[in-house]
Amino acid sequence: MRHLIIFLLVFTISGCSYFGGGEEEDETINWDADQFYAQAKAALESGDYDEAVELYQKLETRYPFGVHAQQALLDLAYAYYRMMNPRHQLLPVIDLSNYTRKTNMLIMPII
Repeated sequence: MRHLIIFLLVFTISGCSYFGGGEEEDETINWDADQFYAQAKAALESGDYDEAVELYQKLETRYPFGVHAQQALLDLAYAYYRMMNPRHQLLPVIDLSNYTRKTNMLIMPII
């Protein structure tokens, strides 16, 4: 009887994990830097700042030295500004200044 209860308990617990538990699959797993930047820019322009922040952070995480890395940091700061989240507004700018200091790059404004 005791073994039957243990077997049913183990079977029930393992059965719950079989159905996945509601974990969402990351649709951006195979995206390249250009696709991340295009989707984040579109989200930023449409006013979906939460989505833009999430995509810019993923872009910076996956492609930190890519072509779009510097602009993504500036756009991330702008998205935080538009969200009115003062705690995060300067973090991307500080990251960008540290990045340019380490790589000896100078960011020139386009006039």
